[in-house]
Amino acid sequence: MYKVRQDKNGWTHIDWELIGVAPAMLDWHWCNMDKDYNLWHPLQHKDFCFEVPPTPEKVLGAIHSAPQTRADGSFKAPRLRYDDVATMDKKCSDLIVYDHVCLVSCIGEGLPGEKDDDPVQSYRIHQWQGTDKGVKGITTAISFRGETVEEEKRIGLLWAQHAKEEIGYFQDFLASLYTLWSAVKDPKFNPYHSFKVEKTASGFRYAEMPK
Repeated sequence: MYKVRQDKNGWTHIDWELIGVAPAMLDWHWCNMDKDYNLWHPLQHKDFCFEVPPTPEKVLGAIHSAPQTRADGSFKAPRLRYDDVATMDKKCSDLIVYDHVCLVSCIGEGLPGEKDDDPVQSYRIHQWQGTDKGVKGITTAISFRGETVEEEKRIGLLWAQHAKEEIGYFQDFLASLYTLWSAVKDPKFNPYHSFKVEKTASGFRYAEMPK
């Protein structure tokens, strides 16, 4: 179940709800996308690799390449980094209303010469919390590339077509895959970090991440 909306900034938001999926399963997903990327969108996700993988000690700063097609037939291979929610600009942190957040920054498009510390081109803010039946959340796309509001809205709607389908696929596989992988206790092969956040005077911070 989902609803797509756009705001005065041109930012695109998807409100969603999943039945039978727990918050910890989504925490696990972001740490283990190498295990489920193709299941997350079987039709449009292609290859995947962690260039800087999550470890038992750390998930922030992990970088992955996420090749994918879109509804219009275009192909993208963005380089994406998990960033600290405490570093978000306040106008972005004001969007946080749920108690788990994965802040994904696009730092490149897989082109030669890109660096891991290149300026952030866009955000994907994934936030969620538990319900009696599963989880509810919001996924948001924000560009820092300087498009007009109208152009950002157009690009956002194209992204949302792909992203809302990803959200729907979670319900098909995530609970089962999480249960299967729970048998692997070695965090080297099955890392896990909680993306639970708490409010601070200046925004948010991760409540359970290793310091």
